[in-house]
Amino acid sequence: CMKTALRTVLLLSPCLLLAACSHSDDDTQAEEARVRVVGQAPGSTPFVANLTLSLDDFAHLSSVSYTIAARPGTFSKPMSTTFTRAWIERTGAWRAADRRLVIPVFGLYAGYANGVTVSAAFEDKSTDDEQVTVTAPAYAGPAAVYTTPEVNTARSAAAAPGFDFMLIKNNAYAPVVLDSDGNMRWLGADPNTSPSTWFSGDVFYVGSATTPELRRFDLTGSFTTIPLAATRYTNFHHDLSAGKKGLLAELDANDGGVPKIESILAEIGTDGAILKEWDLAHIFRAAMQAGGDDPANFVRDGIDWFHMNSAIYVPADDSLLISSRENFVVKLDYQTGKK
Repeated sequence: CMKTALRTVLLLSPCLLLAACSHSDDDTQAEEARVRVVGQAPGSTPFVANLTLSLDDFAHLSSVSYTIAARPGTFSKPMSTTFTRAWIERTGAWRAADRRLVIPVFGLYAGYANGVTVSAAFEDKSTDDEQVTVTAPAYAGPAAVYTTPEVNTARSAAAAPGFDFMLIKNNAYAPVVLDSDGNMRWLGADPNTSPSTWFSGDVFYVGSATTPELRRFDLTGSFTTIPLAATRYTNFHHDLSAGKKGLLAELDANDGGVPKIESILAEIGTDGAILKEWDLAHIFRAAMQAGGDDPANFVRDGIDWFHMNSAIYVPADDSLLISSRENFVVKLDYQTGKK
């Protein structure tokens, strides 16, 4: 009868509604996660912004990446970065309480509305792409000289230099990254100079030119300061490069009130530990005396007699190649310090 039919329809209606609202067994993990970009906030410099993503299901997420669309008329590759699940978990980027994931987007064009594609990848190989516009403010800080470089030969489709981004360490500000079109794309959020800079993995290491401290910049532009584990050193100078076990640092020191100027090389850990040291004054003084020479007129503590410009570790023969501006290039045995 009509009453029975109506009761049957009413009983079925909630079931139909539940089926429409629930996930299908055929949904991919990307579809079940329902990824959305729900917020953005400025970073430590105009070249960085923080995006907030909402995910219904984090359990099967493999990675999140972003790509910044190249500005019209440029030829450098689009800036692209992938954040692995291990990185997300290690940094605490996922907030389980409100199901939010916050990622930094670095490499933005300052003073420009950047087109950014955010891609989430899942264990079943499904992906979700979200488009967002990130409008970055113009940069007008102490490193503004790098926003308007003098371009002698512009990059083009035919004139490709073989790289897309370059690190500039300088005596004016923190490390700067330009793309090969001459656009400033990254800057450390620190007013100190950066002649002693090394980039490794996803970190910039910068030795202070005024204190015995190592600064560690992540790609958000933020940094932490790490003191060296020795009080005799006074500051970094010139170069910072990869060593055998750590970083080769050119350091000034003070021994009993006597300055040691640009004649000490040390291998340091990224935690500030001193792993090994080569005192060029001691090394050359001993070598000259062993050969019957008087080192007094060559090795002169308290003045810049050696002026170390650069030092490179050579794994092929476990040696150090050290450049002295005032004298020569010398090769030393890594273990013994002998020529």
